[in-house]
Order: sequence, then C-alpha cells, then structure tokens
Amino acid sequence: MTEKFIESDAGAVIGKHALEFAAEIWLEFTLFGEIEQALRADKIDKAAGHVRAAQEAFNKREWNKAKDEAEAALELHPASTEASGLRAQAIRSVDDETKYRQSMTELDKGNPDGFKAAIRIYDSMSPEGSYRQELADKLRNKLMNAGEEFYNKKMYRESFESLCDAYRVSPVNNKPGTKIVKMLHEAERRAKVSVPCSLK
Repeated sequence: MTEKFIESDAGAVIGKHALEFAAEIWLEFTLFGEIEQALRADKIDKAAGHVRAAQEAFNKREWNKAKDEAEAALELHPASTEASGLRAQAIRSVDDETKYRQSMTELDKGNPDGFKAAIRIYDSMSPEGSYRQELADKLRNKLMNAGEEFYNKKMYRESFESLCDAYRVSPVNNKPGTKIVKMLHEAERRAKVSVPCSLK
C-alpha cells in the first residue's frame, strides 16, 4: 500500500506540474494574442492618421506629400484600400499636372497644330482628374474662339476640327450653343469632311 501511495503521489505531482505548465502556456498564448491584437489595432490607428493626412494633402494639391502619407499608411496597414487609392490618385495627379502645363503651352500657340497637340494631351489625362476638367473648360473656350476665327477666315477644315473638339471636350451641361453648332455644320459642309462630327 505504501508503494501505491507513493506512485499515486508521484502521478499527482506530475499531473499537477503538467496542468501548471499547460496553464502557463495557455496564459502566454492568450497574452501574446492580446498583445498582438493591441499592436495591430495601434498600427491601424496610426495608418488611419496617415490616410487623413494624405487626404488633406490631396485636397490641397500637394501630390508628393499625399503620396508619401499614403505610402506610410500602407507600410503600417498594407490592406488599406483607402491608402492604396489615395496613393494611385496622387501619382496620377502629378502626371496630370505636368500634362496640364504642356497642354496650356500648346494652346497658347493659337494655331491648329497647337490645338491638336493640346487635345491629344487632354485625351491622355485621367478621366476623373481635376486637371482634366480645368483643361476641358479652357480648351472649350479657346477652341470655340479659334473655330469662329477660322470660319471667318474661310479656313473651314480648321474651323470644323476646332469646333468639333470644343463640343467633344465640353461637359454635358455646358455644350456649345445653337450658333456654334450651326457654324460647325456649315464648316463641315464647306470643308467637305468625310467623317462628320459626333454631337453626343
């Protein structure tokens, strides 16, 4: 009986140590998980701060700062779609700003080749970019004025091209009026253009 008592005491001691060991491991994993979760939440909060800063910089047209802040957010929270989108928009905006300046230089030439170059640049800009809309407004006005001037000089092909492009770049709620459309059709007829302007 003494042997059985000793054996059961040994088993109880070993069992007790195993339970304590298991409890320690469980506690470590639980604490580790909580710490990891807290660190992840902290990174997400810091990333959100960078996203806000990126959005503010973007609204001020500070493209490089917006890109840098978005990249800082992505380092902390790589799955942030908002930071990823802001980064992409900032990169496109830097490109659009350069294209806007190039297009204005071409427009200022005031000749058909300059207008065509400005239109090509406009077409290559991001459709949702603010620079494209600004350029569209300036293109519309310059092209309408040039189209009228070309028409008065009996340069009907140039008039047709300028007025058609003016119509194309104009926003839906600000298309050229009846006078310009009539002049466009007349220039089209006199220039004997094979492909008519699409007024959609």
